[in-house]
Amino acid sequence: MIKYLLGNLLVCGDCGVPYRRRTERGKVVWRCATRSEKGKDACHNSPTADEGWI
Repeated sequence: MIKYLLGNLLVCGDCGVPYRRRTERGKVVWRCATRSEKGKDACHNSPTADEGWI
């Protein structure tokens, strides 16, 4: 079962890992899983996308 449809469609152009949906500071965003888990140094060219924009 897929929890979020975009979870399998959004892929980081820098490292090739799927994006994950997160809530940060009360705002829903999609961010590269590598960047979320290992930090900006591990994947520094991936943008964070606001869910409203997507």
